[in-house]
Amino acid sequence: MNRKVFVPITAVHKRFTGDPDRKVSYVNTMIDKPDNIKKTADEIRAVLKRRHRGITDFEVWDRASRLEQNQQQNQMLNMVFLLAGAVSLLVGGIVIMNILLASFQERVREVGVRKALGANGLHIMAQFLVESVLVTLLGGGLGLVLGFGFTQAVAALIDQPATITPHMAMMGFLTSVSAGIFFGFYPAVKAARMNPVEALRYE
Repeated sequence: MNRKVFVPITAVHKRFTGDPDRKVSYVNTMIDKPDNIKKTADEIRAVLKRRHRGITDFEVWDRASRLEQNQQQNQMLNMVFLLAGAVSLLVGGIVIMNILLASFQERVREVGVRKALGANGLHIMAQFLVESVLVTLLGGGLGLVLGFGFTQAVAALIDQPATITPHMAMMGFLTSVSAGIFFGFYPAVKAARMNPVEALRYE
């Protein structure tokens, strides 16, 4: 607003544009209260239509409609990003589960020895679940750092501010923990149900 100057429309036509038809590209209208936005927009539309002899060769935009359109666009973008995040989380979870299964196959004798020494199924399950959660937490932390850098780069590119709030970071870590527990549950249960005799015989 500090870079704008308001002058009479007649002075603009006379001193700057020299337009004999006195055309106006746009007009800003201030409303006394938000409740009158739609009513005022309808009245402006009716006046312009009469002055243009019934031809609708103009557009009337109001802040409420713009805000509603922006909200709809934001909802669509949120759905797209949510879908992309869900697919990425699913793929990452499957990778984590395969890693834990491969790790279990390499540590079958270790599981058998622990069970032979008195560890029960819950101890084995907790061990594998903790490993799964640690892997996802490390991945979530790395993703948060990369996401922060990417956000700052995009903000600098489009010259618009962008921030990552503590709530977003906490949601990311909670999602990582939930993914680790969910996708690490099957390998943990498989290891917990392993027969110690068969595990000691495994080569």
